This record gives sequence, C-alpha cells and structure tokens, in this order.
Amino acid sequence: MQTKLSPIQHATLNDHHRVPVAHIHGKYEVYVGDNFIRLFTEDDLPDEIKSRLTMIRAATIEPPDFDMKLATIQHIYEGDPKSHTYEIGWQVATNLFVVVLPSRYLTYLRGGEYKLAFRTIDGSHIANDRPTLRYLEDFRWERRLRR
Repeated sequence: MQTKLSPIQHATLNDHHRVPVAHIHGKYEVYVGDNFIRLFTEDDLPDEIKSRLTMIRAATIEPPDFDMKLATIQHIYEGDPKSHTYEIGWQVATNLFVVVLPSRYLTYLRGGEYKLAFRTIDGSHIANDRPTLRYLEDFRWERRLRR
C-alpha cells in the first residue's frame, strides 16, 4: 500500500493544517488535496509558504536521514512537538517539507471559497491534478530525479 500525500489537520492547532510541499526540478508542489497540487516557481511561491520554508531551512542543520523502508504517514505528519518550529513546519527529506498553514489559507489555495483562477496572466499553469511524486514512497527515488 502506498501513502498518498495530502493535507491533514494539525494535531494541536484546530484551525491549521499540515501541508506537504515538495521542491522538485526548481518548482514547488504544494499538496492542497488528494491528487491535487498547486505548482509554483521560486518567484511566485506565496509569502505565506515561502516564509515558513525559510524558517524551516534555517532551523534544520542538515536534512533528516529519512529511511523510506521504515516510513509511515505518522513519520512525516507528526513532527517534534518540542521543536520551536512545530507550529511552522519541518523538513521530512531533502526535498520534502511539511508546512503548517491556517485552514482558511489552505481553502484559498484550493481555489474554493475565493474562486482562484488556475492560470497566471501570462498563461502558465499554477495548478495541477498530477503531482510529480504522488506518494510518500516515491520520494525514495527523489535523489535520482535531481541527477
């Protein structure tokens, strides 16, 4: 069985979600729902996410040694409640992060309540229904993707 990446409610913050974010081939894939991502470049990544990733990276001395054979959904979404970034997010693997976002902002990213357009002014896509890496186990091959 494979573990699908999707946002889930934060364990202690009732109005926040833990949202997986992958950084692949210079793009950011934000998993906003089952099989639904928002795709961003470094330039158009929302400040709400960019600031959290910056804090997570600054707090991470080296990327975690993520053993995919032992990984469960709990490993990526749990985080360390004692960490000072527990309400911000954490790094799961070299190119996989979990950011903590307010639920209302997640709704905004899904395009629900705010009726977001899924194309930019120049016509490029900023939404996708097929993530590059759909399952947690796919990150086992992530290092090969960067070569």
